[in-house]
Amino acid sequence: MAAQRLPVASSRQPTAEPEPDEIIGDFRRGKEIGKGSFASVYLAKHRTKKSYAAVKSVSLIRLSKKLKDNLDSEINILRSLQHPHIVALFDCTESPTHIHLVMEYCQLSDLSQFMKKRNTLGAYPETADIFKKYPNAPAGGLNEVV
Repeated sequence: MAAQRLPVASSRQPTAEPEPDEIIGDFRRGKEIGKGSFASVYLAKHRTKKSYAAVKSVSLIRLSKKLKDNLDSEINILRSLQHPHIVALFDCTESPTHIHLVMEYCQLSDLSQFMKKRNTLGAYPETADIFKKYPNAPAGGLNEVV
């Protein structure tokens, strides 16, 4: 009869993922406003101008080589684009544990949330004028101009 093995207790503590940098370029990282599989998104405030940006902090620990290559490609594409309907990439910095993408902050969230909130968007000062001029379609959805 074989001897039964007992589990060996480990003295190692589970390693928690380090927090991304609090200061990222010209911005101070604030509260978390979103989270995905590989990144967290934080509201950030410019240290002198007091304007806002969204900082997407991608954990390098979780990225395979292929995912890192895909991220590099995404960064290069975003750097080359300037369009009013595409979220702008202002800056990109790398720390030992994270890549930080400093991006335009969209106060009313992404397109999906914007469409879900379409019936209440006329109450926001930022969107009131456009919804007066281009009301939602009677059958639902957004006015095509919007």
